[in-house]
Amino acid sequence: MPAPKATVAAKINQALAELGISASRLVMPTRDNMAQLEALIDLTAQLLETKRLVEKVEHDVAVLRNRVELRDEEDTLEAKMEGVDTMDVDSQTGADAEGETEDDTGRAESVISARSGRGVHRKQVSSF
Repeated sequence: MPAPKATVAAKINQALAELGISASRLVMPTRDNMAQLEALIDLTAQLLETKRLVEKVEHDVAVLRNRVELRDEEDTLEAKMEGVDTMDVDSQTGADAEGETEDDTGRAESVISARSGRGVHRKQVSSF
């Protein structure tokens, strides 16, 4: 009788032991019993492989759900931040209507809002 692969033999023997079946010794080793035991070992190996794949897919689903939740939280935070004026240049520094201010050196600074690919607002200051 062919033995299962060494990598899964221990798991197969453990699964069969849970069912009360000894994979190493048959009481009546007839041709039919050997064929049934071999089929049982093959099916147990398939079951263990399916279980491993299900666990992998469940893990992947959990990771993707966490990513979606983080993205939703970022979107919610972004929506809250759009409603709040975090930088009121006009009232603090006396800026003109175009959003430019002058620093101590007399150079004008312009505040430009740009969106990154992740939905987070970033402020960029360039001087002329």
